[in-house]
Amino acid sequence: MNLQWRVLAACFAALLVGTWSFEAQAQRNTAQIPVQVGVGPSGSLFAGPTFSEDSVGWGGRLAEDRVLHTGLRLSLTAVIQAELVRRHPGLVPRQYRQQVINSGEVRYAPGIVALIPDTIYISPPIPGVDGWDSQAYGATWSLMALGLPFITNPFRVSARGALIASAIYINSETVGGHYFFLRPGAELKLEVEIPLTNELLVSFGWASMFHVPQSLDESFVSPAGFDENSLWHIGQFFF
Repeated sequence: MNLQWRVLAACFAALLVGTWSFEAQAQRNTAQIPVQVGVGPSGSLFAGPTFSEDSVGWGGRLAEDRVLHTGLRLSLTAVIQAELVRRHPGLVPRQYRQQVINSGEVRYAPGIVALIPDTIYISPPIPGVDGWDSQAYGATWSLMALGLPFITNPFRVSARGALIASAIYINSETVGGHYFFLRPGAELKLEVEIPLTNELLVSFGWASMFHVPQSLDESFVSPAGFDENSLWHIGQFFF
């Protein structure tokens, strides 16, 4: 079984049992590759920059209806560290080996892990609270991503860009009831990660998701602009 499929098997198992490590064969030796699993709350704003003749603001019609939608942010990667590559060079193709050693570590997720969403939107209405009666349910998937750490010690600060796709059901007075958002896009994410122990880390950050605009009023396939009458940007903070 190759490394990619071993990582995949570990990823699905780790969702059930927490963080652990699995064994991969490398040059007739056994290497333990840790799998890092993160789950935490997120808050999403269905809002973006708005422009008028004399000012620039932040918002949009959906943001006026409900400011914040709740959900979960998920993260799942295998962590290949430089010391592991030195002991088991067969884990990494020859042309990338020195780059991994120089960078200290590489975090890798097999392409099939893209089936697991980065964000799950679970935002039911809150009865009796003015402005919180709309709701949203759905997910955003990361189809392809590339990240770079700026700081690695004593904490980690990294940025990531990704191609994404979102599918979200929204029930809101702004759109007159039922609205289904389905669009591809791109995400820019900034994240700070702090190790509490060798096995436990906490992270927090902000993600801006830019989508192909979808009109709030017209049909699903109608063209739309980057304005308050369409949904095209989702801003998200997460922990």
